[in-house]
Amino acid sequence: MIGDGILDGDLALIQQTPTFNNGDICAIVINGDEGTLKHISRKHQSIVLTASNPSYPPRIFTEEDCNQINIIGKLVEIKRNYK
Repeated sequence: MIGDGILDGDLALIQQTPTFNNGDICAIVINGDEGTLKHISRKHQSIVLTASNPSYPPRIFTEEDCNQINIIGKLVEIKRNYK
């Protein structure tokens, strides 16, 4: 998430909510074990997860695939320690 100013070691504060606005950065668990921060949007009957790094293609979850993702909540703040 470097493209969004989120660096390794940063602490992401998440507001727990199942709702989101298109373009929000959300904490999402994929397939029950892969936790990630992604931009999220709803297009038609699908949910699209987009990384801030354009080297990674968007992941599209159709209505049938949406049971593979669990939206934990929205990113509200980043905390960073300076050493």
